[in-house]
Amino acid sequence: MTSQDPTTPPPPAIPPEPSAGPPRTEGPRYGSIILGLVILAVGLWYFADRTLGLELPRVEADQLWPIAVIALGGWLIVRPNR
Repeated sequence: MTSQDPTTPPPPAIPPEPSAGPPRTEGPRYGSIILGLVILAVGLWYFADRTLGLELPRVEADQLWPIAVIALGGWLIVRPNR
């Protein structure tokens, strides 16, 4: 162990690297969770229909868009204000 001279100042501190954007607050990421659940549901539906041969009702895209609009509106209402 080396002893330093008490009159020698300590070495300068190295500043942290600047981040690319504002710091993120930690918390649940509801958008990622919901998107993951939607993708999982679509995958399970496709798997059950194609691989297992289960008789599932056919759902067309023009039947789903109102549900997507309702879900988006609900998410905009309940999401925390930023």
